[in-house]
Amino acid sequence: MDTLLSIYPYIKNVPIAARNKKMQTPCEKICVMENGYCLGCNRTQEEIANWINYTDEERERIMEELFDREV
Repeated sequence: MDTLLSIYPYIKNVPIAARNKKMQTPCEKICVMENGYCLGCNRTQEEIANWINYTDEERERIMEELFDREV
């Protein structure tokens, strides 16, 4: 199991204003990766790292898919 600190290199260069932007997120603040998925939100590490860059429509589509994922 890895913590999400491993994605820090991907988000450290995102401007603070973008990091503070209000957006929908499935994050449950249970940030533990197992078998490639977060145990809290069922997202992949790639999805978590890129979340800030996705459009609202892309985030909504991913959030709809999360319920069908078996982690």
